[in-house]
Order: sequence, then structure tokens, then C-alpha cells
Amino acid sequence: MTFNAAETSTHDGQPVRCYRFAHGASIWRHTSADRAIVITDGTFLPEAIEEGSIHRSREWDSGGVELTVDRSHPVALLFGASRPREPVLLTIYAVQRLQDDVFPVRFNGEVARAVPQDHSVSLHCVPISYRMKRRVPYLRYSALCPLALYGSRCGVDRELFRQRVVVASVSVSLVQSAAFSGFPDGWFTNGYLRTLGGETRFVVAHTGDLVTLEYPLAISAGEAIDAFPGCDRSEATCTSKFNNFENHLGFAHIPNRDLFGKAVE
Repeated sequence: MTFNAAETSTHDGQPVRCYRFAHGASIWRHTSADRAIVITDGTFLPEAIEEGSIHRSREWDSGGVELTVDRSHPVALLFGASRPREPVLLTIYAVQRLQDDVFPVRFNGEVARAVPQDHSVSLHCVPISYRMKRRVPYLRYSALCPLALYGSRCGVDRELFRQRVVVASVSVSLVQSAAFSGFPDGWFTNGYLRTLGGETRFVVAHTGDLVTLEYPLAISAGEAIDAFPGCDRSEATCTSKFNNFENHLGFAHIPNRDLFGKAVE
């Protein structure tokens, strides 16, 4: 029996789904079947996963699908404290038990967010085409520099400014280290912290020996991490802090008055 015949059959079809989650180098293969399923992609192990219908509309998430998994599922745990740094990719294969040579892809995309329920987690997944709908940032003529700090066009070598610090305490998004107090307040604002494993978090504020992160970071007291200073994008900071004025792309002397909106006096 062909796949299409089994898929449309009223009595003879035995459909199952195979779910491949990928996050960096980690891959999880699960199936809705009650036994392991082997296809060209690999071996998929049984897991309690409830799949909703694919959402069709004119909205941004058209073509998306919602999965419900247990709270202990490894993908659900990735979203426990905050959104993971790297995207969680998802491929869903349509499989028929009695047919073993055709495994069409039912869905290809990524997990956009996770919503905890009483005893489960709902994974809201969007198709790969969703990335094409995102607005691409572009440079603007402004007083502040629009370049990404430590980026290729900025040119600042992050390793020259990296500070290895030891964490004294952690409270949700607050990280304390005696090393932070050795720098002026705001030195690490708009910078980031990076664990030795490569996980990063943006710093939204720095005062004394405390920095505030955008999202909590899985670190503990006594752990060594790297801290990178931030930039307020101004001409003065670019010059005095990073000695990088030749790459500064801000226009500090833009007139404050819009001549198109108010006449010159």
C-alpha cells in the first residue's frame, strides 16, 4: 500500500508522527507511537506529545502548530528560565506503520515560545517561512551610532575588553561580583555576561558590584564568567572608552530642530 493510499484510507491507515527537535548540537527524536519508529532521519522514541491542527489564517503565525508536552520534556526545560539563546528547530514527519519508504515532512519550523499549563507545557511553533516576515534592521541617520558593538563594522575586539569575574551571589536577574565595583557605574550597561559554556545574557544596568540582566542566567555563586562592557553609542563613549572614533557612525551634530516642521527664526 502506498503512503497516500494509507493516509486517506478509512480503515487501513496507521498514522503516527515523528518529532525531531534540534537545539545547537542537541537533538531529540520522539514519536507519538507506542514503540520506537526507525526512518531515514534516525530512531524516534515514544513520548507523550499532543499535536494540534496546523493553524491557517492571514495572521503572522499562519501555518503554525501547537504541541503539548510534559513539563519534564527537555525542550520545555530549555524555556524554563528564559528563551534559549539559539533557536529550537522542529521537523514533524508523517509516518504510516505499514509503509516504510516515504516519510513526508508535515511541518518544518521552530518553537517560538512555551506556555506552562498545570501539568504540561504548550509549545507554540511557527513555520520556517516566519523568518522571512521579520523586518530586517537597517542603518539610520542618527546622533547615536547604529552599529552593533563588537560587530565586524564596529571593529572593537571584544577580547581586549573581556573581564573574567567570579560570581558572589545570584538573585533572579541580579548578579553580584566584587570585580564589578572596580569599574565606574554603567561600565557594563548594554554589555553582556557570558558563561564559560557560551550562554550569554544582556546587561540592562550596572551599579557598584551589581549588574541586572535582561533575563536570568543559570549560574551560581563561586562560578567564573566573562563580562563584556557596553556602549551607549555616543561619540564621547566611543572615543574615551573604546578608542574607536574612526568607526563611529553617529552624527552628533544633527540639528535638534526639524526645519520642515518649524521655520528658522
